[in-house]
Amino acid sequence: MRPLPSVFPFGPLCPNAGAKEKLGILNTQQGRTNQTPTTKQTRRPDSNETTPTPPPEPPAAPKPKRAAGALNKAQAEALNRADEIVQVARKPEYLPLLMARDLPESYFTDLEDDINICRNVSADAVQNTTERRTATAAERAAERALIIALQEVQAAARQKHYRANPAVLRDYFVGERLDKSRALLEQYARAILEKLATDTLPGITPAKVTTLGNLLDAYDRSNTTQGSAQSAATGARRTRDDMLRSINDRRMVIQFAADAQWPHSHPANAAIRREFKLPVKQPFAG
Repeated sequence: MRPLPSVFPFGPLCPNAGAKEKLGILNTQQGRTNQTPTTKQTRRPDSNETTPTPPPEPPAAPKPKRAAGALNKAQAEALNRADEIVQVARKPEYLPLLMARDLPESYFTDLEDDINICRNVSADAVQNTTERRTATAAERAAERALIIALQEVQAAARQKHYRANPAVLRDYFVGERLDKSRALLEQYARAILEKLATDTLPGITPAKVTTLGNLLDAYDRSNTTQGSAQSAATGARRTRDDMLRSINDRRMVIQFAADAQWPHSHPANAAIRREFKLPVKQPFAG
């Protein structure tokens, strides 16, 4: 019998080779398991870095101004309250009882007339305010037209005198702000008109000089119109406020008389007290 070779073609003949192989695989897996997981580093921002600033929010649109009405809410309610109480007091079943408390029938008639007059005065105040605003717009238009005409004269003065005689430009207020104030604008315009009477400028015809004088007159009139409208509006509002105070006082006199005639201590008077805008369970205090 031939002896077996000591080495197999596929490796050494070792009965424990498979076990060693498995042991090596287990050790490798265990080593991987025991490795400490690396912590992810968080990048710190550089102190020199700047944080981008968010764009600013657009400004809110301004609320439109409300035009002044004839009466504000409180004033309108006060007039309506007085009117309603007068109408209740003039009922046939109530009027004799109130007249017995020193309130003649003319008291209620006069009060009703004043309520209507107060409403008309309020409407006049609004109309005068509208006229004042219209006059203000007309004044601005007249001012603009006058300034444009004066600037044409100043340009013609520069054309003629800038090189030959620049000192004359002071007579035309060249370099001055024309619209600094109303008084200065009128003064500049009158002085320039006087200068044009003795100095002929290129392109400034006699017709343009006449137009300049008319523009100055229109500017003067616009101020007078605006002042008159403002004065009328102020006077109408003052009259309205005075009348409203008197109306409120006389309305409360009626309510005090009704409070005495139909006291709150009698539950049967509750409905009548409501008609006169009186508290049902307590005296009227004004």
